Amino acid sequence: MKNPRWEWYVVCGVCCVFLFLTGCSGGGGGGSPSPSPSPSPTPTTTPTLPVHNINQDKYYATIQAAIDEAQDGDKIVVSPGTYLEHLNFEGKNIVVRSENPNNPSIVAATIIDGGGTGTVVTFLNGETQDATLEGFTIQNGRGTARLVMLPYFGGGIYIENASPTITRNVIRDNHVTSAGGGIYIGGIASPKIVDNTIEENTANLSGGGVAVVDTASPIIEGNTFRNNQAGDTGGGLFVGNAASVKSASGTPWGKSLCPPDGTQAGSSWIYHDNTFSGNTHESGQDSEGCHVYMVI
Repeated sequence: MKNPRWEWYVVCGVCCVFLFLTGCSGGGGGGSPSPSPSPSPTPTTTPTLPVHNINQDKYYATIQAAIDEAQDGDKIVVSPGTYLEHLNFEGKNIVVRSENPNNPSIVAATIIDGGGTGTVVTFLNGETQDATLEGFTIQNGRGTARLVMLPYFGGGIYIENASPTITRNVIRDNHVTSAGGGIYIGGIASPKIVDNTIEENTANLSGGGVAVVDTASPIIEGNTFRNNQAGDTGGGLFVGNAASVKSASGTPWGKSLCPPDGTQAGSSWIYHDNTFSGNTHESGQDSEGCHVYMVI
């Protein structure tokens, strides 16, 4: 006579063995298979440093560090703040700009400060007009000694044998013992100086705002020259005898010692789409040539 209870035990035992074997079929130890790993958290994209090379998506603590690693065509965007630096573009045709060069508040808050020494921004290595400096306040520079001469040139920006684009900046409170308190342009150079405010710079000799010398031929258009001072000639702009200045179309300015074709607008003088006011020379005089002085 069969024992139903014994048969029930056999069936239960077979079921248990089956369940055990199927639970272990994934390999490894017994029990349930290990759950799939949770996906890794998404890396944060919040920048922790204020200078961003957009093309390489790298962040830096200083502007010069970003320039050092940049390649031609890169764009470097700088967050508001004061950067105590002296910049050199190192021959690279890159864009270095503030977050919004069209916003005066951003321009005023994004400051490159020379700390009372040297030139704030230098272009010396054949940069073309693709090398762009845009949307900064550039201040407190004291210039570069040209060759072995002791006088200093180009407190805010020094350009020699290069042709960068300088646009929508405020260049202020830079001082030199020779020429080009705000900007010095020398050698063989055709930079674009467009839509900047150049104010309260001084040069002990010539070009309190800007000095153009040698055979340089920059485009200078749409700028505001205000309250710059030269101890000798050209409080706003000084142009040497072999140098020239062009409009945006490439047309040279007519050269004369005291340019005759400017127009008056209130207390400002408009000349080739640049606005001049409060510039002085000859130890503080507002005599002829104080805004633009050309050596002929």
